[in-house]
Amino acid sequence: MQEKIAQDVPLYDLEQELRVFNNLKTELEPLENRGLYIFSMLLENHGRSAYPAYPLWSEGEHLGEQAERWFCYANPMMIKVLRPDLFGEIPLNEDWAKKFQEVGR
Repeated sequence: MQEKIAQDVPLYDLEQELRVFNNLKTELEPLENRGLYIFSMLLENHGRSAYPAYPLWSEGEHLGEQAERWFCYANPMMIKVLRPDLFGEIPLNEDWAKKFQEVGR
């Protein structure tokens, strides 16, 4: 169910992001929350410049309700990998909740 720009060319792949964040875990874990949020914004900006369908985490398009905490507007896969204790507090909408349940199976 991935969006595609051409046949078999995924624009966004949660499995790939899981691999990326697992590979970067050692380097990113020491960052304070502000640093993680900035990294998320850089990744989103870069992703959007290459693939306009990259999710707008910073605008909350993945949320089912308005949230006030910083991590709710950061890349949720990054939060799942690097701050798993916070991931469960992100009020994902039904579609994204389902996608995150399926990833890594």
